[in-house]
Amino acid sequence: MSGHPNLSPEINAAIAKSDRDGGIQLDHLFDDEVLIVQTLNTKYEIIKGVERNEYVIKGSPKYCPDWKLCRIPGSTFGGSMIKVGFVGIGMRLEVCLMEEQKTIRTSTIQEAYIQKGTVQ
Repeated sequence: MSGHPNLSPEINAAIAKSDRDGGIQLDHLFDDEVLIVQTLNTKYEIIKGVERNEYVIKGSPKYCPDWKLCRIPGSTFGGSMIKVGFVGIGMRLEVCLMEEQKTIRTSTIQEAYIQKGTVQ
């Protein structure tokens, strides 16, 4: 039996799929890089903030059309279980907008990659 014995077969299957599909660990993002996350509905740009575990994000016309300070706990399979610090293909990114004190989950992540250089 693979996976964790205390988790359902569905959760173990989702974790295995996430491992196969891949993604990006947020702590691998350097100061001169932009994380591009393309979901079903939106293209997000994410850069490291000044403080540890803080980022700035833009992309969503409704929630962050301009750069907004946020925390990114990680990605979910759509429920409350989260892969901490991970932006996973086929998962949903969880973003805590600090000024609004609002947490959003994106649509399913289709692509995530790191781009060198400046942001616009």
